Amino acid sequence: LVSGNLSNTINLTKTAGNTYSTVSAIPAQTDGVAVYYKIEATDDSSDVAITSVLSYVVNDETTNTIFFEDFETSTADAPISINNWMRYEEAGTKTWEGRLYNSNKYAQFSAYNSGETSNISWLITPAIDLTDYAIADFSFISKDGFNNGEVLTVLISTNYSGTGNPALSTWNNLNPVLASGTSSGYATNFTESGVIDISSYCGNTIFIAYKYVGGDPSKTTTMQIDNISLNGTIAT
Repeated sequence: LVSGNLSNTINLTKTAGNTYSTVSAIPAQTDGVAVYYKIEATDDSSDVAITSVLSYVVNDETTNTIFFEDFETSTADAPISINNWMRYEEAGTKTWEGRLYNSNKYAQFSAYNSGETSNISWLITPAIDLTDYAIADFSFISKDGFNNGEVLTVLISTNYSGTGNPALSTWNNLNPVLASGTSSGYATNFTESGVIDISSYCGNTIFIAYKYVGGDPSKTTTMQIDNISLNGTIAT
């Protein structure tokens, strides 16, 4: 369609409040076509108002949930061992565990009472295949408790093998928003990470890692993570 050819008319009927509906519809168009339209309204005094020409582009791309984890199948107070997730203790013996609070399960790590000056622990997603995707984004939520230092980074890799020491692979920081600063008790609510664009990694198989670096007694902050979601649009 072109902006100068607005010959078709669709009549709208007021149904409730300021809502209008129609039994007609704009004819189906192919992907990428620009549809132009304008709206004409007549009030009870027969005064007419007409908008400028507006438009939208038809887009038949569908966003898919590629990966999601809410840790509901984990075992409370036991090491995370679900859905091909990987744990690796780079230093110290403590590990990421499942936790349950208010009927919600999540993953948690804390160096508190470890008795070890260094606790470095990785929690890594299964391999996530972005080969066929053109657009992808990532998000999760986090909560901290008894915070005495920032301990968590969230990383992404395209060359981790899926086994062994992840420190030997290349990882890039995703820089999410993390729960921070709750020094007395636990945060009241989880913090949204924000939607993180990882489209530059499309075409690859990726791993996302939660890396905790702390130690008793210097940094023993408790970190909890949940609702990890990765969405994408398939390349056309």
